[in-house]
Amino acid sequence: MKLKEYLKKLIPTLQGNLIVIGLEDSEINDMILHSTKLNQCYFLDSNVKEKKSKKEKKTYRLGKDKNIPVKKFRKTFKKKKTDTIICNLKDMEQYLNRFVKDSVYICKGKLYYYGSKRRIQNSNLKERYQRYQVSFEEVELENSYVLVIDLSKAKTRWYKEWYYTVHDAIGRATDLIGDFLVN
Repeated sequence: MKLKEYLKKLIPTLQGNLIVIGLEDSEINDMILHSTKLNQCYFLDSNVKEKKSKKEKKTYRLGKDKNIPVKKFRKTFKKKKTDTIICNLKDMEQYLNRFVKDSVYICKGKLYYYGSKRRIQNSNLKERYQRYQVSFEEVELENSYVLVIDLSKAKTRWYKEWYYTVHDAIGRATDLIGDFLVN
């Protein structure tokens, strides 16, 4: 089974609010728009670089006019207001440190990451989400790999989020120092 077929089977089963990040297939986007079970659908498809005071800021386009910076996902989507998130890992890979916390905060249902198997395993998604006591399901397809994370029983506390943020930053710093010393 291919990713497109998997998503075609998945979309009729979805209910409530949906956030789609990085899905570029117009046929599947039309299926999502015409689904009667979905209340609200947010398509954060295109990466747009917006110039703001000498810096380029990474944003995602919501509809035609509104851009959402990655740092403002929490503020935009509110706590546990989204039922499902479908995310292309290639688009969110550089923001995973922040997006893992934010996805647990805003989603009360399931989170679907899709991409290549190697990319999903290298990003340590399972290790990052196991901190929140969630369950995983892995679906291997012909041309891609889907990681389904059930966030309905996720437990978060502000001090745990702060601790893991510091822990991850120190881990990344030691990796960088180690790579620098080896080279």
